[in-house]
Parts: sequence; structure tokens; C-alpha cells
Amino acid sequence: MQYGRLFLSALVVALFSFFFGWLTCGWLFTWVYSFPPAGIIRDMANASSAFWVVLNLGNFVTGIIYTFIYSKIGYVIGGGALRKGLMYGVLIWFVSLIPGMFYMYMTTNIGWQLSVYWLVRGMVELLVIGCLIAWIYPLEECECCK
Repeated sequence: MQYGRLFLSALVVALFSFFFGWLTCGWLFTWVYSFPPAGIIRDMANASSAFWVVLNLGNFVTGIIYTFIYSKIGYVIGGGALRKGLMYGVLIWFVSLIPGMFYMYMTTNIGWQLSVYWLVRGMVELLVIGCLIAWIYPLEECECCK
């Protein structure tokens, strides 16, 4: 286990997630939150500093989890770092975001437009995150694969 690279990867994932979220949800696509029912999203302009600390710590812990899992299963994905990262991003999307969005849509009062936006946005974010992890955390070939 490359602990230094694991924490570096987690830090990069946390920073990317924060800035990507700010760029997409906080600036470019804020209009998607105006679809009915309106008022379901927190007013980020008035969010406390504790909220931002917890949000970024959550992103960091998520980065640790994603990188740790990649360090264990990345060997089964063929190809170079870019291919491994893209495939890992798709895998994360399939096992985490799609089920989560399905259950959120089915059990809460959000519009389908917001669900579709979150699915597409999540796909882009997770593809980039997968590539960042694969680039920062290179996997050494095991003895059985040489």
C-alpha cells in the first residue's frame, strides 16, 4: 500500500470534487435547481463554515475510499492509466451513483430533470476522478501478471 499516494490522491479528489461542484452546481447550472419542486436545495451563500469543513472532509474520506478500492481491484482492469481510470470511473458510477439516484428519485420529491442532471454530472465527475486516481496511484504488476 502506497500511503503517501493514497492520501495525495484523496486530497486531489477532494479538491477536484469541491471545485467541480462549485463550477457546475454553484455557477454554470444553477438554473436546473429551479425546476419543480423548488426550494429543496440549501442556500449555499449562507452556509456556515462548519458546513464547508464537513463537506470537504467528506470529499477527502470519499477519495480515500475510492483510492483504496482502486488499489485492490485496479489490477483486473486492463490497459494504461487512462483506460484504467475511465473504466474505474464508470464502475464507481454504476455501483454508487445510479442506485443512489434511483432510490433518491423514487423516495424524495425531486424532479426528473434534476435526477438526470445529477446522473450526467456525476458521470463526468467520476470519470475524471477515476483518471486522477489511476494517474496518481500507479499499480505495480503483481508477480502472477509478469
